Amino acid sequence: MAYCRAADFASAVAVLAPFDVKRPLHADALLTLGTAYMGLGRIGEARVATEKALKINPDSLEVNYNMAQILISLSPPEVMESQQHYRRALELGMMPDPDFENTLRTALIIARLKSRPSTSRGTKVERSNTPARAIPFSRDK
Repeated sequence: MAYCRAADFASAVAVLAPFDVKRPLHADALLTLGTAYMGLGRIGEARVATEKALKINPDSLEVNYNMAQILISLSPPEVMESQQHYRRALELGMMPDPDFENTLRTALIIARLKSRPSTSRGTKVERSNTPARAIPFSRDK
């Protein structure tokens, strides 16, 4: 933990990686290992370690919150799963994280926009040769 707090993630991995082999049921060590991998930008390994911690301790708010952060940082992000883990962390007593909520909200908007078909890309719009007619309106006096 001290190495992670000091942002010395490489040392944290060196100390904690053996726990993954020697004591694979130590959720706190796996959680911290996942954090260290995340700090190094090794998202795949962070996910594996955090998933192992989640299997051991599914009711840990820290593990759920870290999993939410990992899933939102994937390319492409796994937005719905991230949202589920974040909600679970809140249910377990975590205080809301406005910055993460903004990140999650932005990712949800982007995911929705990407899933909608766009009329501007590859869709042909046909024009009518009939001139447009004015729409009649009446004025009340």
